[in-house]
This record gives sequence, structure tokens and C-alpha cells, in this order.
Amino acid sequence: MLEERFVLKDSMGLHARPAAQLMMALKDIQSAVTISGNGEQVDGKDVIQILSLGCVQGDQITFTAEGPDEEKAMEAIRRVMKELDC
Repeated sequence: MLEERFVLKDSMGLHARPAAQLMMALKDIQSAVTISGNGEQVDGKDVIQILSLGCVQGDQITFTAEGPDEEKAMEAIRRVMKELDC
């Protein structure tokens, strides 16, 4: 299991565009991916669940990947978060 934390820097927080980018980056990943924030944990491959976290600028979110391609999953997450300047 791999885990990594990020602090949201975007003034709009974790909104629809980054949620969709995460989902697309993880669409071929077999590992389970979860995102934790605001005391909740959701499926990192589901846009609606990601948006339900309601994370805003300054919030810390934690990604967890567990499974056969967890390294690939975490690389994809890092890439998206870097593009989002997190």
C-alpha cells in the first residue's frame, strides 16, 4: 500500500476539472485508490465521490493506492497533482 499527502493550492479547491483529470488518469488502474479529506474517505476513481469531499484551498488530502499496479497509480496521481500545482 502506498500513501501520499497533498495540500490543495488551487483557489477553487478540488473542483470538477481536477476530479475529472484524476478519474481519467486512473481509469486503467486495477489497484484500489482512495482519497481522504475533511474526515471522509472516498473512491478515487469516482468523480461524484471526489467532489463530495468538498475540499477547498488549504485542505490536506491523502491518496492511498493498494493493489498490483499501485506504483503506476501513485505516479499518475503525482502527475495530475503536479499539473494542478498541488
